[in-house]
Amino acid sequence: MAWSRGHIIGRGSYGTVGLALINPNEQHTQPVVAAVKFAPHGLGDSPHIIKCLGEDETIEEDVTHYNLFLEYAARGTLADQLENSPHGHLRELDVKHITRSLLRVLIHLKNKGYVHCDVKPENILLMENGEVKLADFGTAKKVGEEVKELRGTPLYMAPEGIMRSEYEPPFDVWSLGCTIAKLVSGRHLWMNMRIGCLQQ
Repeated sequence: MAWSRGHIIGRGSYGTVGLALINPNEQHTQPVVAAVKFAPHGLGDSPHIIKCLGEDETIEEDVTHYNLFLEYAARGTLADQLENSPHGHLRELDVKHITRSLLRVLIHLKNKGYVHCDVKPENILLMENGEVKLADFGTAKKVGEEVKELRGTPLYMAPEGIMRSEYEPPFDVWSLGCTIAKLVSGRHLWMNMRIGCLQQ
């Protein structure tokens, strides 16, 4: 796919997200995003998971960059929506729609044998048409797979993750509950995000 790098629209722990401008003679007519993470193979068949459209490597200023091309979510993340809301929270009707979509994707993940491990407003994207999509599967794991390290974002982590590094489908349900509370109230359920304080 012939493309050129557009402006940066976000930064994460492991890379930068920017617009990828597709050359006019290419088959893709919608803008896409060049990013660093996407869903494991076999999970992208849900309408509520961000789709990967391709990948490549480029060399820029003698540095090799690995690029993944994802669908472009024109309305940004739920964190963006909260930040731009005049009331500091989302409307109840919108939260109901978002919750339904996220419950569907969590059921899909469970049926496929995966746990996302980092459900939060920053990883939930809104498409131009209002569709809700889950993104950033960099911490995802298979159900039953043992992990030793902490995964996820402390304020959205279930107790079993914080205390025992145990990540199974109920972990994602807890994170979704924390996300819904944040969307409805505009505030986190807990104000101290340090792991030590949450463990108490």
